Amino acid sequence: NPPPLLLRPSYNFLGIPQAQILWDYVLHWNECRIYTADLLKKISLLVMQTDTQAIFGTPGGVQSFDIRMQALQRYRDNNSVFVCDKQDEQVSNVQTSTAGCTDIVRQSLEM
Repeated sequence: NPPPLLLRPSYNFLGIPQAQILWDYVLHWNECRIYTADLLKKISLLVMQTDTQAIFGTPGGVQSFDIRMQALQRYRDNNSVFVCDKQDEQVSNVQTSTAGCTDIVRQSLEM
């Protein structure tokens, strides 16, 4: 791995270390691993449909809505229960496909 002529004295004429060449591959693999872990954390999105006119139109409506959403976010996991107003609100869950995540991380690791 010969370095450019200008950089040879700083490498003592021995070439660019293999670890320095592989550093870029390690960084890309680590980013891929982190993004895949983030995707798995965000595998589902909870969508709450509500009457926004009532929230934004009343004084203090936004503050109470923020408190409610923070409580939902804090207690949201597979062991929790979510309660909503049957007539005014609707809750749905949007799932993200994780097909291919392991293949992407594995291929990145092989590089």
